Amino acid sequence: MNAATDQANRKAVAAIAAANLKARAGRSGALAHTSTSQIAETLVDLDDNIFAASATLWSMDEDERMEALGLDQDDPKSYLAAKYGMAS
Repeated sequence: MNAATDQANRKAVAAIAAANLKARAGRSGALAHTSTSQIAETLVDLDDNIFAASATLWSMDEDERMEALGLDQDDPKSYLAAKYGMAS
């Protein structure tokens, strides 16, 4: 398998894992209000093993998730939207 195929496969698995996390999150919190593509990118960055990264992200508290997802806690709109499930 070449590097390009491996990277494409990782992105595909990360997208599936991200969609699963969003579905499990329901309607509130950082995962629910972050794009699937951003969650997938975060999973790829967290760990070489997408499934381990998914478990890690799921086990984090909301503040840790927001930091991992790159949401700005100093920006009230970003923070409140993610933390309390408001539409952004």
